Amino acid sequence: MSKVIRISEGSTYEYLIHGVVAIIIGGILVIVSPIFILVGLVIGIGLMAAKTVIEVDIENLQMRKCSDFLVYKSGSWVSLKNIVQADLIFNVNSGGNTAAFQMGMFFRPIFMGREDRRMNTYDLWLIDDVGDKKLFNPFAKYSLANKVIKQLQKLDGLEVNDQFGKRLKESRSQKRR
Repeated sequence: MSKVIRISEGSTYEYLIHGVVAIIIGGILVIVSPIFILVGLVIGIGLMAAKTVIEVDIENLQMRKCSDFLVYKSGSWVSLKNIVQADLIFNVNSGGNTAAFQMGMFFRPIFMGREDRRMNTYDLWLIDDVGDKKLFNPFAKYSLANKVIKQLQKLDGLEVNDQFGKRLKESRSQKRR
């Protein structure tokens, strides 16, 4: 069995509303049978405690972003066999123009109002041997993106470009002068 490296993004609360709804439905169905409140609580708490994890399997040349619900993982593997380049790009956009918004991962709740918000992401793009670019994940924190980049650097034949890391090193070296 190959060793899979897990990099946890932590609780992203993507399924918070789903968990609350499961608990409410379990509470309503307690009229039918008391077991429903227990089932609703287990499912609801499991959904609210879901974590997002990036798994990198270097031996089988694949990686995936998955949601970890207690013991169940959901997410499909992306093969790295045809990938020749991985780029980490710092992205600063407002409103719905960021890569995360384009992927449909984020939404604007009513309480946030209509004014534009700025969202910084560290986008990991995978480029295959044909030249097609695919956004793998928009990271909210550079430290998590850097951990994934370090794992990808272990792969032979994969060119890894950390554009934000290069700019960060340049700015630190200029401050020291």
